[in-house]
Amino acid sequence: MQLDEPIPHPNQIDKPWLTALLKKNGVLASSAVQDIQVDSSPSTNAHIARIQIEYDTGAQGDGPRSLILKTVEAGAGFVKNSEVNYYARDYLDLADAPIPKCYAAHVDSDNGSYSILMEDLSSTHGKDTSPSFQYGLEVASALARLHVFGWGEERIQKLDGRISDKAKLDRYIAHVRPGLDWLLEATDIPDLWRETILDIFEHHPRKMWERTNDPTGFAIVHGDINPGNILYPVNGGKVYFLDRQPFTWSLTTWLGVSDLSYLMVQYWDTEQRQQLELSVLEQYHRQLIDNGVTEYGWDQLLADYKLCIPQAVYTVAEWCIQPEDRDRMRWLWRLELERAMHAFFDLGCNELWTQTE
Repeated sequence: MQLDEPIPHPNQIDKPWLTALLKKNGVLASSAVQDIQVDSSPSTNAHIARIQIEYDTGAQGDGPRSLILKTVEAGAGFVKNSEVNYYARDYLDLADAPIPKCYAAHVDSDNGSYSILMEDLSSTHGKDTSPSFQYGLEVASALARLHVFGWGEERIQKLDGRISDKAKLDRYIAHVRPGLDWLLEATDIPDLWRETILDIFEHHPRKMWERTNDPTGFAIVHGDINPGNILYPVNGGKVYFLDRQPFTWSLTTWLGVSDLSYLMVQYWDTEQRQQLELSVLEQYHRQLIDNGVTEYGWDQLLADYKLCIPQAVYTVAEWCIQPEDRDRMRWLWRLELERAMHAFFDLGCNELWTQTE
């Protein structure tokens, strides 16, 4: 894998450069790239180019037929190096990791912009897959394997992380709080929801702080396990996770089950979540055990899942900080709030503080 050298702009990638790169990666033993075709398109927070490749007759090796070049400009607000480390460093020792193969990555040391050249799985995998029982189990299994590799204080530290302390949690809450007042003033929010949102902001942060006193259950989290970041096989195969791009205010180390809470509470219809969530959580727990995590009981996992559900309200509040986001993304945050409220009441999340006060 090439890490130290800059990756050319998509329009400047040529056959000699790509041939040399693929040979360096050990996937092209002889011959050379004969032709390339580059198709570029903008994406949320990035620029994406698909590079289709043809090889000389008789080329040997497992050279890819298509690659994705993702470029993120300076000033995007993400944690420095996080995504490059995700593809190119953190999980290299995890056999058969649920992460697309990376061929080259580079971070500009001056401004923090970065580029990642990775395998293109679009011919065998799809995004935004509708949830099903099998889908949920496979996502839970793949996520458990990813989490176990960065599970517990020792492994978290090996990946340059640490369990969030009160200062980090305070910054997290302080970032989303400016959206609270406007959210409460939204005209189509029932009074019960307003009362619940206020309760969450008053009581929930303290329960998060208290939870950090016990390191069991904490891991390096992805933080954005949404359907668009899940590559699901069309005709069998493994699940992949894309785009670990935490913002500087995000929790990069948190309860592992928070990634499942984020997916099921915010992105699945309420009926789908109600039908599937316990089976998905049970599969996640089984896979943790099968991969060596034996000190994390089912009751604790379920309690942690409930603790993570109110964080969906923080996501909604964050959408409401900037006026342009309130209007442009209203279709999303209003739906996320409705789903979050249903999950909050379904799981009895208010008991997190009413039973201890």
